[in-house]
Amino acid sequence: MKWSSFNLMAFSFVLLVALPAAPTLGQKQPNPKQENEKKNTPANKLALKISEENLLVSPQKRVAVLSEYIRKHKSKTLEAADAHLAEHGFDSIGVQFADAVIDLLLNGQLNADLKWSTRETAILTTHFKQAIDETLDELRKQPFMQPRLSGPTNWEGYEKLLWDVHVFRNRVAFVERLCEICEQKTARTRKKSALKKQPVADNNSLTFPFDKKLAEIRAIARDLEEREIELRIYRLEDSTQILKSSKDKAKKLLAGFAMQHDYDVVRQFYQANQPDAIRRSNLKGEGILESVDELMKLGQKHGKEQIEKGTLLMTGLHWWLRGRYGAGPLANGQLKPKSAMKNPAEMFSLYMPRAFPKPTPPNVSSRERMPTYDRRHYYQWAVEYRPVTLVVSSARHDRDAVSSTITDSKLLSRKIQGFEGFW
Repeated sequence: MKWSSFNLMAFSFVLLVALPAAPTLGQKQPNPKQENEKKNTPANKLALKISEENLLVSPQKRVAVLSEYIRKHKSKTLEAADAHLAEHGFDSIGVQFADAVIDLLLNGQLNADLKWSTRETAILTTHFKQAIDETLDELRKQPFMQPRLSGPTNWEGYEKLLWDVHVFRNRVAFVERLCEICEQKTARTRKKSALKKQPVADNNSLTFPFDKKLAEIRAIARDLEEREIELRIYRLEDSTQILKSSKDKAKKLLAGFAMQHDYDVVRQFYQANQPDAIRRSNLKGEGILESVDELMKLGQKHGKEQIEKGTLLMTGLHWWLRGRYGAGPLANGQLKPKSAMKNPAEMFSLYMPRAFPKPTPPNVSSRERMPTYDRRHYYQWAVEYRPVTLVVSSARHDRDAVSSTITDSKLLSRKIQGFEGFW
């Protein structure tokens, strides 16, 4: 066999690539035994175990597994394991643990008597406190939180404005619950340390005054409720003018629905609250409720038919949207919690998407469909006879609209941000 100069060059190149690089003078060679020992440290073993285990199971299982790890291992081991997890794109143990507890809370499955160790309390309250602060900071930036509240530039703008208020009212209600948990658990930890005559662990979240933060959140929740009522009164006034003078039939139909709905909400607010309890000056005064009644009478005079038909139309659409896009907290959105059998409010509650996505056409084959279930009751009936096929959607319901590879505590605030509460 004759070797051309090209063949010889190619053979030489293959040899150079295949052979290991020659060590340079003074270069320390890796010790295979040491490298193997480094990989088998307790932290790396723990990180590998967490990354390999299927923690995408029920929240109860995730909480139990992660709680065991947190209790069992030392702080330095957990910190090293978090660093190893971050290198491979996984959340820290603390974030995963807090995320699982949040899921239990959202699903109404969190046991109020659940005992947390001091370390667990420190981890959870740290993440919860940051989530609370981030939610409140975002709320303060909203246009409807300006000291002087005013309606939108056009009547159509009320829909988004009131929806945003509704979304943040639910988010504030959720962080209020988080703050209650933090206040209870940190108080119990401090009491336990006092009985043992030991100092509280050096952790800001364990000594933070969550009772004061809770009072602040409740004041914000009350202010948001009153701001919503004020906006609805503004829309009542504008809806009356539309029914009186507009020639746009579709707009008058929507104004009729808004008129009836806003009137009912405003009346319920004043019936449930004493005058002294109301804080916003624009909602105080003896003649406000009478003025609202007069607006409704004027609306009935100019658009009684539009009010009746608009209410029927929007009520039907509301229930259709609930059935099409609503999700319960259990069984991939198909079931309500067991407590709903005793509590009518929980029977009515559903998770809804913040922005309604574009549905997948029925003739299009896709692994990611919207809505997730094409026919919800069909899947309920079929479960007795054959396995239920769940097609995961990329546009998940609000409480799940969060990436699983975020490596900081913003994961929690994003989960809360997606949570638009109940319809």
